[in-house]
Amino acid sequence: MNNSHYNTTNWKQYNAAVSNHDSLTFWIDKKAIRLWNKTK
Repeated sequence: MNNSHYNTTNWKQYNAAVSNHDSLTFWIDKKAIRLWNKTK
């Protein structure tokens, strides 16, 4: 097992990354929405 150590120097960036760890963001363009609506 790797026992590496990292010193955090930018706590603001680190805290933002930790809070977004389980977050998933994606975009759907208008063409995809139109095609989705046509299949209904």
